[in-house]
Amino acid sequence: MKEYVVKTVAEMPDWSAVEKAEICEMPWGGSYKPETFCQIVYLQDRGFAVRMTCKEQNPRAVYTQPDDAVCQDSCMEFFADFAPDAGVGYLNLEANSLGTSLLGLGVERHGRKKLRALGCPLPTVETFREGEYWGWQGFIPLETVTMLWGKKAFAKGDSFTANMYKCGDKTEVEHYVVWNPIVSDHPDYHRPECFGKLIIG
Repeated sequence: MKEYVVKTVAEMPDWSAVEKAEICEMPWGGSYKPETFCQIVYLQDRGFAVRMTCKEQNPRAVYTQPDDAVCQDSCMEFFADFAPDAGVGYLNLEANSLGTSLLGLGVERHGRKKLRALGCPLPTVETFREGEYWGWQGFIPLETVTMLWGKKAFAKGDSFTANMYKCGDKTEVEHYVVWNPIVSDHPDYHRPECFGKLIIG
């Protein structure tokens, strides 16, 4: 199991100084593996900032409506269970280069609830372009984590589980790349048993 230290900060950081989680595992093979990484910080008593970056000049971007199937576009995804022992399940935060996001909660692929129907503050997503790179920066409010998982605060040494992905079901070259390795015969990101460990630092 891979581990990543989530630095605790008082304000939004200089991302160039934040550790990168390289998304580079290809459990189902393939030839297309664009440089992709995720960075995460915990803003003390406010929530989690997640920044995902990919080197793609022309990412496929078709979907524009909330909760569209953005995984069919060039997409980066962050899945996290902020209290694995609570049995609530995990958040899936998926977005394309237009900033269209798909937000869900559940314990597995099937029977997931749309976050927009749960009455909690929604994670926000903003996109950016930097030369050959595109990405999105998301923010998951601590209030949302408290409402859904019952977790009111995070201290140094606390941990939760997560995985990060790059995919494109209908891109020119279909691809599935992950941070923490997944054991499955078929592409399946909804494998919480294969999440890595994120430690508050």
